Amino acid sequence: MISQTPSTDQVPFKTAGGLPPYGRIVVPLDGSKLAEEALPTAIAFAQRAGANGKLILLCVSKVEYLSYSRGGPFEVPAGVHEVIDAYLSRVEQEVKAQGVTVEAVRTEGDPAIAIVDMAHDHHADLIVMVTHAREGMSRLIHGSVADRVLQGAPVPVLLLKHGEEPTALFTKEAQPHLLVPLDGSKLAESVLLRAISLANQLGASATLLRSLDLPDLTVGAQGRAAAANDTIRAIVPTERQTATRYLEQVQQRFQAHGIPTAIAVTEGGAALDIAEQARQLNEAGQAVIIVTATHGRAGVGRWLYGSVAGAVLHLADVPLLVIRPR
Repeated sequence: MISQTPSTDQVPFKTAGGLPPYGRIVVPLDGSKLAEEALPTAIAFAQRAGANGKLILLCVSKVEYLSYSRGGPFEVPAGVHEVIDAYLSRVEQEVKAQGVTVEAVRTEGDPAIAIVDMAHDHHADLIVMVTHAREGMSRLIHGSVADRVLQGAPVPVLLLKHGEEPTALFTKEAQPHLLVPLDGSKLAESVLLRAISLANQLGASATLLRSLDLPDLTVGAQGRAAAANDTIRAIVPTERQTATRYLEQVQQRFQAHGIPTAIAVTEGGAALDIAEQARQLNEAGQAVIIVTATHGRAGVGRWLYGSVAGAVLHLADVPLLVIRPR
């Protein structure tokens, strides 16, 4: 069951709380068309950042290109750098043609480490990369690389799902919609300021979602299990009221920045509820971005495998913006 409450008109293109826009964006490339699917959305972000917008194209030499040198460490065989430089030059010109400042960088070694280092060294605001390809999986979009980037990235990471055509997530005519799951914890709330800033930069609307995450009440219809089910059903109205009041308080923070904001309270499992809400918004014509937090350094390794956020990444067919609390 879902209840939604609309809000006020929007005043776009502002930041919140002094946060800079998502302007300096790292886009990891490996020469594959799959990795290049991140470019249209990254370009759209940079364009919305105005003078602050810049794409940093990073191409990491593949491990199989490296050969052992008798006189020193591993090195790239002759001719490989020229091929990579020609590739980056082509992509760089395509980006420049859309009015976006761009810098192309090539390096060798471990892709995940190179991506994290590039974001740090270039003072990036965002990493945009593609994940979960159905076929032709490149090493760049392999889950293990994405997971390690999430573990070490000093900035938010936008994970885009592989699509048939590389199109921008949003345009000036079709604004994005942020879906922000909240459970009342400080961890979940740590994304709020960035979500508000992002919504204003992109001209986005938002939905705040709270899942009551109830157990399956169809199991155990007799004895103690039935009594427990009756107790849970009795407290649901109170839990819904509490959740609604909480979301309304958060909604006011978004409305104060002129962001059209709805609230949704659901009663199923959290990951399924988030994916279902994203699906419904998508079918209603919204370009949805789920905005969520990780568990920080200690828990990110397990975050991608088995947690609610990891399940959402698997279940939802929309982009996921992952923010580590600072």
